[in-house]
Amino acid sequence: TFAPVAASTFCPTCPIHSTSPTKSDEVSDCVCSAGYAGSITGTVTASGSCDMCVSGTYKTLSGNGDCDSCPNNTNSAEGETMLDLCLGNVGYSGSGNSVGACSAGYFKEDNMSAANCIACPRGFSTNNLTAQGGCAVCNVGFYSPIDGSPECIDCGEGRTTTFAGQYWCYDQQVIITAKTSLRGYTKKEFD
Repeated sequence: TFAPVAASTFCPTCPIHSTSPTKSDEVSDCVCSAGYAGSITGTVTASGSCDMCVSGTYKTLSGNGDCDSCPNNTNSAEGETMLDLCLGNVGYSGSGNSVGACSAGYFKEDNMSAANCIACPRGFSTNNLTAQGGCAVCNVGFYSPIDGSPECIDCGEGRTTTFAGQYWCYDQQVIITAKTSLRGYTKKEFD
């Protein structure tokens, strides 16, 4: 509230989501609260509005003016009042000015979260990409032997996997030999 006339018994209120210091005597003393942006004008009656900061912005202090944008690769809920409430997007960990991309082999699937990046399980990778929201399964013929493998490794000539997502390779010759020995009997051998 503010009293536009000295010794006034009536103190008009500042617009919603705004405030003024004790013993205010002018409309210009009305300012938007933290988390709100806008401008208050007038002489005897306050006019204008204070709108909640939109997602992706914040405003720390009371005052008229705009909300500040969150740093790159972060986002915030509406009406945030602190930089540290700008939280990492998918593939980014941390908050405020301390946000970093997940390394290759690591991911973060949650948006607007300061959570740490998580290692891809063995048999999966991020295909050597950073800032990922998930992991890709290693195709047949490729493997990743440890958690956090940045990429799937080719089994190489004469070796393979039997299904996608494996973390080891088999020697193809062993598999072929086993199949041949089971089917390698001729009719004459059974007589």
